[in-house]
This record gives sequence, C-alpha cells and structure tokens, in this order.
Amino acid sequence: MLTQPLVRQILRALQGHEAGLKLEGIAEAVGEAGSAGLRRIGKMVAQLADVSLVVRRAGVYAVNDSFWNDFESCIHGLWPLPLDDAPQAVQEYTSGGLLVRFPENVEQQWQLVQVVSTRLNLSPGGMSEAEVNDELSRFTTEPATLRRLLIDFRSLDRNSDGSSYFRVVDYR
Repeated sequence: MLTQPLVRQILRALQGHEAGLKLEGIAEAVGEAGSAGLRRIGKMVAQLADVSLVVRRAGVYAVNDSFWNDFESCIHGLWPLPLDDAPQAVQEYTSGGLLVRFPENVEQQWQLVQVVSTRLNLSPGGMSEAEVNDELSRFTTEPATLRRLLIDFRSLDRNSDGSSYFRVVDYR
C-alpha cells in the first residue's frame, strides 16, 4: 500500500496542511475528481488511519505527527519516487515526483517516454496488461494513459492478441 503513488500523494497533501483536510480537500489536492475519486480517497485514507499514519479529528484528517518524520525519511529511502530526479522538461508535468499530467507537445512526450523507459522494471519474458499497469502506477495515477504513450512511441509493444507486453529494444 505504501508504495502506491496515490497513497504518497495523500500523505504529502495532508502533511502540507497542519490543520488537516476533509476528504473532499484531499481529493482535490491529489487531483481525484467526482464521486468515484472521493470513494477511492476515502478507502485509502481509512487504510492509512487503520495503521495510525493518519488521524481523524472532527471530520478532518491529518497526518499523525508522532509517525510522520520517521515515516517520510524511511519511505523515501526505501522507495524513492521514480521521477524525483527527472529532467526539467519532464518535471513540469510532475508533482511530488509523480506524473500528474501529460505533455501535449510531441517533443516533450518523447522526452517523457525516454525517461520512463529507462526506469521501467519489465520482465524480459513479457508481462500482462495488469502487471504493466501496476509497474506504471509507480510513475502516475493514470497508468493506462502512460502505457498508450509508451506504445505510441514504440518503447513498449504487445503481441497481436494483447495478452503480453514487452519492452522494445532499439539497436540504433
């Protein structure tokens, strides 16, 4: 759970608001819109509360200060965000080391694909769509969009029935 980008975004959003946030404020801070996004945020916040990383006071959620400092240094050391040190052209599309929007410019899309491609941990024998999405969720909360971009730029390919995805090797 703690390695999921959305969980880390929730914790960062709460950490930035000492007075805490209601669920709607958390959803807005991490870019989750609508009732489905609010339900998703609610489930994750409940899980964080179950392990005492988040506390609830009068309908407002906040990080548990007694755990936060140790948690932040530990989590960043164990699981650094994959785009923390990305080039500036890519970082303008990130927040807290995660991709939050996608570039419209083709050159910037290509730069993003190059950065993500070098940091993917794909099995050499191919992976299912669910496995690829799980790996891409380290970079963004929209893994399907990122997967399509990688395929469009021929950094990722799939077999004809779509059951297996694999990295394209460029021998130029």
